[in-house]
Amino acid sequence: MGHDGKTPGGAAGRMSAGGSDDWRSLALEFSERMGRVSEGHGHPRMLGRVVGWLMVCDPPHQTIAQLARALKASNSAVHTIVRGLVEKGILDKVTFPGERSAYYQIPEDAATRMFRSGLPNVTAMRQLAEEGLRVFSGRGAEHNRRLQEMYDLHAFFEREMPRLLERWEQERVKKMGR
Repeated sequence: MGHDGKTPGGAAGRMSAGGSDDWRSLALEFSERMGRVSEGHGHPRMLGRVVGWLMVCDPPHQTIAQLARALKASNSAVHTIVRGLVEKGILDKVTFPGERSAYYQIPEDAATRMFRSGLPNVTAMRQLAEEGLRVFSGRGAEHNRRLQEMYDLHAFFEREMPRLLERWEQERVKKMGR
């Protein structure tokens, strides 16, 4: 368990930083680990690094320049990732009166938004499998087992993911109401 008694331990469990240098190095470690996870899922490592940093940074909103400086990356690399995350609704762009800079932050429901953003991919894969089954129907069921498995799996998740998200939203509301 982590320092709050509720979160898992491990390297993330060590993240009870004392001083600002300690916090910063742990935040960088966390963002690098998020980058590697992102890379493992076929996304750019920078995407995970940006998301990881914005999950733990203080203040929770950062400019492109602040993100680039913290992650030791170029403004253009960070801007490209941030623009895509804003377009997908995973990051929010915020501004403050009297300031010309735009800031970016991860909303509290970012994990839910990320999960939801994958739903169209599930539908697209189900539709592709369905098309494949139609096109290759003359080959018979035995030859189309892989396509059928692809169709069945994606049809299942297409049907069940909205229900799971609804249940999650109910649980999330309960947790927030504590």
